[in-house]
Amino acid sequence: MKFIFCITILLCPCLSKAQPLSIGQQVPSPVMQLLRNNATIQPSIYVIDFWATWCSSCRKNFPAMAALQAKHEGSLKIVLVNSTTTGDDPQKINSFFKKYYATFPAQQPFEQITNDSIFTKLFPFDAVPHYVWIDSAARVLAITGSQELTTQNIQKAISGLALHTVDKSSLQKLEPGTSLFFQNDNKAVLAQSTIGKADTALYLFQPGTVKHNGPGFQSMLAVSQPLLSLYQRSLHLKSNRMRILLPANSALLHKPVNAELLMPPGSSQKEMSIALVKLLNKNFGLHGRMQTIGSLCYMLQVADTALFKKQQKKAASISKAGHDSTFYKNKAPLFITNTMNSMLLQNAGWPIIISHPAFTQNISLLLPSHTLRGNPQALQKALQHWGLQLLQTSRPLQFFVLEPAQNHP
Repeated sequence: MKFIFCITILLCPCLSKAQPLSIGQQVPSPVMQLLRNNATIQPSIYVIDFWATWCSSCRKNFPAMAALQAKHEGSLKIVLVNSTTTGDDPQKINSFFKKYYATFPAQQPFEQITNDSIFTKLFPFDAVPHYVWIDSAARVLAITGSQELTTQNIQKAISGLALHTVDKSSLQKLEPGTSLFFQNDNKAVLAQSTIGKADTALYLFQPGTVKHNGPGFQSMLAVSQPLLSLYQRSLHLKSNRMRILLPANSALLHKPVNAELLMPPGSSQKEMSIALVKLLNKNFGLHGRMQTIGSLCYMLQVADTALFKKQQKKAASISKAGHDSTFYKNKAPLFITNTMNSMLLQNAGWPIIISHPAFTQNISLLLPSHTLRGNPQALQKALQHWGLQLLQTSRPLQFFVLEPAQNHP
């Protein structure tokens, strides 16, 4: 079992009056000693990652962070810091990483600091993930979000070059009612005809999305969001239901965008989603739409009727999932396949899973959780135990297709 350094930090008397640090300031020596952890070889750069077990963005970033650390081994050290403010405890954290490293067994474990009150005092934050960059001389280099954690920026920091990143600690919190484009306008009047604006400018707000019901209007504002994410969330799509026909080097695929909609009060979620897609298409010269395409998929169906019936009878006596298990209790196959599509998509290339049209009865199913985290072969084996299988087939399916507007004059 790989060793992970974990330490519980109590508020040291010498740091009880410490003030939040800014970029360019020095980290106190006792704090640097915790980061250095008596290692013989010290890295050029430390990146502190404030995270929580309930933060999906934090978890999603871990594999990429591990790859960065492996690529710059000896020069970069990433330390995960879990604050007392997250509501996590050591048992919850240990349980999380036991499952995580079972999914990524080849990954070198991160060093961790749990139950933290020191780093949180020095680098306060409103939202996680939150990254603090420190050089070997204990100087704060940057305070960023996840978008700045790139190979290019890491190499700059290691080489001693200036990092031209946004100081996340200086960004305003995005609140319901905030407006980028319509601050001084009569929003109630504008909303009657549904209006929106979008751009790729930099605004001093924390990235996020907020909705607001105002007097005579309702609004949606997205700040510094990936373009594909806005399309995906507005249409409730899984990533394997998207066909992106833009050049790989398209700036829109890599540059965060901002979008704001004003709509009449009482507009439905569907109406707002349609308006957002139209807004993004118009402002960025795109043609995004739903389209039926014949596609490879995997169909969930009964493979062994006798075994299936036998296991369903056994499932009736199961009241809850055990350790590292996911239990579907009397759920429709469509619900189960939607869950599989969501969880398996750490590998976005995994084909879509659908249920057989005739397979509509509610079923119960107990699966090892690791089989639902990007491990399709293990999932197939686990389903066989229940008399089920994923049959490879081809079907006409609905996809979201995104391409340049000039392709469709």
